[in-house]
Formats: sequence, C-alpha cells, structure tokens
Amino acid sequence: MWPHFTTNTFSAKDPDVPRHNAVWLPVYHLLLICPMLVGFTALLVYINNPLPVADMAFLYLVKDTFPVWVLGIVGGAGALACMIPAADLLLSTSLLISRNIYIKGFRGGDENVSPEHMKQAARYFILVLTAIALYLSIFHANLLVNLLLTGYSGVTQFFPLIVFGMFWPKSSKLGAICGLLVGEFLVFYLMLNKMDPFPLMGIHFNAGFVALVCNFIVFIAVSLLTKEGKTRLQ
Repeated sequence: MWPHFTTNTFSAKDPDVPRHNAVWLPVYHLLLICPMLVGFTALLVYINNPLPVADMAFLYLVKDTFPVWVLGIVGGAGALACMIPAADLLLSTSLLISRNIYIKGFRGGDENVSPEHMKQAARYFILVLTAIALYLSIFHANLLVNLLLTGYSGVTQFFPLIVFGMFWPKSSKLGAICGLLVGEFLVFYLMLNKMDPFPLMGIHFNAGFVALVCNFIVFIAVSLLTKEGKTRLQ
C-alpha cells in the first residue's frame, strides 16, 4: 500500500511486471535480518553501558571493533544507501500530493493546470517534505521508529479501498471514506495511547490489524446502506 509500490504497479507496462515484483520483493526483505542481528548484538555488547542514541548502534559497534578509517567508509556507504530510497519516497510522495491533493483538490483538475505548473508544484513539495523529514531526524530522532510503525499500520488502511473498489460492485465512495477515517483514527488512537499490541480475549493483536478489521466492517456496512450504483468507488 505504500505509494512507491502502488505507483509502480499501476504504471507497469504489462502484467508480468507486478508478477515479478510479487516474487522478488519479498526476497529482498530477508535482508532485514541483518539489522535485526546488529541490534541484538548491540544490546548484548552495551547492556551495561547504554548508548546515548540507539539508532547509532551499528556505528558504535564498528568504531569499537575496527580502525577509525573503517568507520568513515561504513558511514559514507550508509549515507549513500539511505539517499536512494529516500529520493524515491520523496519523489513519489510529492507527485501524489501535488496531483491528487493540490491540483485535483484545490485547482479543479488536470485540465486547469499546465504540465509546467504541475512540475513546479511537485518540486516545491519535494523541498517541503525534505525539510520536514530533516527536522524530525535531527530534533526528534527517537520518534522515527514510532513514526515508521505508525506509518505501516496507517498505510495498511488503504487496502480495503483498493480491493473493494476494484472487485466489489457494491462498494461506495461514502463507505470507503468512512472505513478509512475509522481505520486511521483507531491506528493513531491506539498507537499514541500505547495500546499496541491491543489485548483482546487473552490475545494481543497488532493495532494496525485491529483498525483494519474495523475498517472492513465499516466499509461493508456503509456501502450496503448506500444506494447501489450511484456512489460506487471508482
């Protein structure tokens, strides 16, 4: 449901592209085992001497294990590795905001805006998003993990809109909006109030999953109560 994934899917030149992505992208996620191992290693190494910044655990391990010049190489490689996905996220997000929110929401649609103006708007939004990300990374570094977890749970709430919108004839625009609002509200309420995981009948559920279930229920209920065919989600 992340914008940079859905954009690539809808803009694919043929059906084989999403099929290949569905096969190979999960393989890439196996690499997440490496930072997990680094984190657990740092937890054992520095258990009696907590680090001032947990996000710098890998660099601290390198500094205390290898010569100083190795730290420079690792830090430069890490910065370069971060720039590539960050650029992808900033570009796709700025295009979505400039076209779907700014142009279609406030300027009346593509026909009222020239391609040059659309391009300039996307550039400005890139600067705004970059400034916000830089501010959060410098002054609120400890919030990054919580923001990421909240982002994953929040972006999952768009799943019913895409699935029902394309494959369920009785889906309605009002149902989609109501389900999305309920899902996003529950995500932020549960996450901000530290109710993740959410206890229910002796089982602890992820807050995003709880919100997604409620999202589905509201979407289906409101769509069935809406007049068929007149407000279908397109």
